[in-house]
Amino acid sequence: MSSRVYLGILGDPAKIDLYPEEFYKFLNYDETKSCYYLLGASERDVTKDAFALMYQSIKDETRGGFFPPIPSLTEGLSNNFTSRVGLFPSSASHLINGPEFTFSPYPINSTSNWLRFKSRFLTHVLQPFVKIKIIPLGYHPMGGMAAQRTLADTTFDPRLISNRFIKAHRSRYLRWLYLEGGSGEEFMGIDRIEQILHPLSDKDRVLESFIYGGGINHPRMVEEIFSMSSVPQSIVVGNISESNITLTYDILDKVVELNETL
Repeated sequence: MSSRVYLGILGDPAKIDLYPEEFYKFLNYDETKSCYYLLGASERDVTKDAFALMYQSIKDETRGGFFPPIPSLTEGLSNNFTSRVGLFPSSASHLINGPEFTFSPYPINSTSNWLRFKSRFLTHVLQPFVKIKIIPLGYHPMGGMAAQRTLADTTFDPRLISNRFIKAHRSRYLRWLYLEGGSGEEFMGIDRIEQILHPLSDKDRVLESFIYGGGINHPRMVEEIFSMSSVPQSIVVGNISESNITLTYDILDKVVELNETL
């Protein structure tokens, strides 16, 4: 079981011109190796070239480094990769050569049988033909364009949502779970998150293979998340890295600091 929480830095290649140079240096800055990059544009049209350009910009900053594998995420991969970068694509056309892993989102709260079938079908068909490790992800957006695009049921019913995650966790198909408050949406609130996560919790402090993202734009929100009885193995930030890179580094510093208390 992992004893560390990781910060996922979600970069949107569709808005590549908004990122300062400092955005590409997180892995070098993080001496304790508590963060990783995710390149994704699940809510916007974006070219494959934009994914490749952002990936290369990150690689240029981290060339020659060594990043220990993240438990349960990079399992089975080489222990000598020089960049902890993955994809969170909205379609198969965004797959590029280089990143070690990609999440394949399966919308567990979608009202569309077709979208759920499409996600499962793509994963099974693609995996034998690509070098990237594909990680089926039980994805549960609660707001924003992601919820609209996936035709999601966003009713806030903690028991219902928890049961969806429990069912997804028990499946042999899904490997990771992701509760997303919604890109650009406000923080869901610690009480709401804990209501959902409590039935999933066990004796360990870190809830392995679970991600929370949405509205995290200040270190105090990280403190709130760490105050829960079980903490997601990964916390994802996105929009804040476009608007305030200094505050994003402060958020990473807080994750590194609070990891020492686990």
